[in-house]
Amino acid sequence: MATAWETAAPRTEAALPDWLVRIFALDVRGLIALRTGMAGLLLVDLAVRARDLVAHYTDAGVLPRAARIAMKWDFSEPWWMSLHMLSGSAWWQATLFTVAAIAAAMLLFGYRTRTALFVSWLLLFSLHARFPLLTQGGDALLRCMLFWSLFLPLTRSEVRGQKSEVRDQRANDPTLVCSIGTSAFIVQLAVMYVFTAMLKTGPSWRYDFSATYYALSIDHFTSELGYVLLGYPRLLQALTAFAILLEWIGPLLLLIPIRQTWVRIVVPLAFIGFHLGLAATMDLGTFPWICILFWVVLFPPAAWNGLEQTLAVCRECLGLGRVKQLMANARRASQDNVALIGSAATNVIAAFFLGYVVLMNINRLAYPRAMVGTPPLSTLGQVTGLDQYWNMFSPGPYRFGGWLRIEGETADGRIVNLYRPGEPLPDAKPVNVSATYSTQYWRRCLVTMYEFKEQPHIAGGLSYFARRWNGSHESRDQIVRARLIHMVEHVPPPFEEATPREIERRELGVVELNPY
Repeated sequence: MATAWETAAPRTEAALPDWLVRIFALDVRGLIALRTGMAGLLLVDLAVRARDLVAHYTDAGVLPRAARIAMKWDFSEPWWMSLHMLSGSAWWQATLFTVAAIAAAMLLFGYRTRTALFVSWLLLFSLHARFPLLTQGGDALLRCMLFWSLFLPLTRSEVRGQKSEVRDQRANDPTLVCSIGTSAFIVQLAVMYVFTAMLKTGPSWRYDFSATYYALSIDHFTSELGYVLLGYPRLLQALTAFAILLEWIGPLLLLIPIRQTWVRIVVPLAFIGFHLGLAATMDLGTFPWICILFWVVLFPPAAWNGLEQTLAVCRECLGLGRVKQLMANARRASQDNVALIGSAATNVIAAFFLGYVVLMNINRLAYPRAMVGTPPLSTLGQVTGLDQYWNMFSPGPYRFGGWLRIEGETADGRIVNLYRPGEPLPDAKPVNVSATYSTQYWRRCLVTMYEFKEQPHIAGGLSYFARRWNGSHESRDQIVRARLIHMVEHVPPPFEEATPREIERRELGVVELNPY
């Protein structure tokens, strides 16, 4: 039986076809969850990053500002857009971190939401541009969604203030809102999955379905459960096929105006389960939780009504309220009244940027750094933080695992562990490589040294670890040379008989020091 969302016709003259509204409308309760969820993620992210504020964001750390400017890769986050690049001092970085935390807290409580949202977007973009090698796909998605949220009402008072047409004039507050901004939010989420699926052209994704096996063999991300699953290659083949089909088909189903209530429940639940599986088998930091938040926003009114009724029953069981009254409120909210929001100007701007993003992703199927048009149009994506390339495990995962050694050499030839002073250097692969990193950002910092091979980054990192060692040891134990070694473990194909794996020692960089 069709739901009210699928069958209700507008009671006033509609500015948009009803089928289009069914696809691109978002529930107000989902937008409130979006605001609080993004604020929570920003606060957690800032707290984790602040642990290594000096090491990652000052001139005394891994990547001084001169080294950042000297890097050759054309990053999506240009250094000249970073407020964090204005000073290399710890006090300046701490000040910006504090302002970002205040803005995130304002966003959490819905206080001056527009200002808090803009400041949060600007400082997150600035943070990414200061050290882009620390970012991953989830960071880029969060940055993009903060931008698109500038076109969305994130509090009930904003919904009341922005509505231009309510399709049921009997209601004071709409349940659903629709605009180019809501469309852009949904399309951006779909774009990430569809284009990463299109970029996964390797045989491990499209022919033998060994991609999950190789991804779990990379070691730097694999959890204990992930290592267990490596013993079941047939299951991993099935999981690979499920993942690529979900990335292809799931987002496209969102754009079909048939049975949208069921689609907007089943598809988000499938992706939430997918990302929970990633979180259980790989240590990907905040990436799965960022993606889960944005899928929660897509739930239809029926799902939010059911959640409210469930909470009402729980409250009644706990003696915290009258269940009949709460359920009556949920029924009133289920009328699915639609407000078409946003001024003509904001909708035109959102439509322009949405077209820009889609065209950018199409162009980058052929070339990773393809631009849209010529300057200044081609730099618009970088200036707004919308520059994106969803090449996650594309065209296929690495076919090697391994671990890193950061070696320090003293004047008398002794070799010491610079990354974990006091511990022996890992000659054999650690039981759980991912557990050797204290945070996701140290993992990204070190893993990108072999992924990008940016010499200013490698030299800056080795110099930082050597200075840290020399500052805490006597003159006879001072480091005169530091090396970054990648111990590469070549992964055999699945189903191949287990044999001792080949280990290759690759020297990625050397720094000579004068400790005196």
